Amino acid sequence: MRTCVDTNFVKMKMFALRYFLIDSIIIYMDKQSLIKALSSNLDITQTESRILLNTTIEEIINLLQEGDSFREKDFGTFKSIIREKRMGYHPIKQKKMLLPKKRKIKFTASLGLKRLINE
Repeated sequence: MRTCVDTNFVKMKMFALRYFLIDSIIIYMDKQSLIKALSSNLDITQTESRILLNTTIEEIINLLQEGDSFREKDFGTFKSIIREKRMGYHPIKQKKMLLPKKRKIKFTASLGLKRLINE
């Protein structure tokens, strides 16, 4: 038995992940927009901003790969969690299967960030 996926629901979830709705104006920020904002706010070139952003992201990734966590007081915490192997169910094959042990990333927003968003 196959399950039907509501494509409109999936599109809405994707939309919600990539866009923020503020006063009926859609604001979208990608990596290039963030680099431009960093360069203008810090008074440095876009090349320097790109290096700064890429280095920051790489360092966070390295911490998470080692099993450590990254915490920024006014933003939130990224944690690396190991999910042990477990039994799962394959809906198409209708069989139980062993899912391997893997590392998951968990983000918890800080109270300060939650307050800022809900103002």
